[in-house]
Amino acid sequence: MPYAALAIVVLAVFYGIYFSKMLIQRRHGIKTHQIGSRKEGSVHTVEVLMSIATFGAPAAQLVSVAFGWSLMPAGAPAPVHFRWPEYISTPRGKQEWWIPQDAR
Repeated sequence: MPYAALAIVVLAVFYGIYFSKMLIQRRHGIKTHQIGSRKEGSVHTVEVLMSIATFGAPAAQLVSVAFGWSLMPAGAPAPVHFRWPEYISTPRGKQEWWIPQDAR
């Protein structure tokens, strides 16, 4: 239970700062929540759904932690067999990231 309490505190602090910042900016005349405003058709619909998800996510996260809901199966092994991306030089001399496909 101490991890659940810590998770709730961290989420409450994070979203408290996030929404407080939006409120302070609004008081100074800065409009930060512009998603779904003045758009037409399907773009408006998608942005309204994104807005609902933006404001619904904190509630869903807090409720899942408070009630101990998880989609991870109990006793699932940690996915530690994946390799880290590596920074390589390509034959053309370009530097880029490469993700090895084989497990160690």
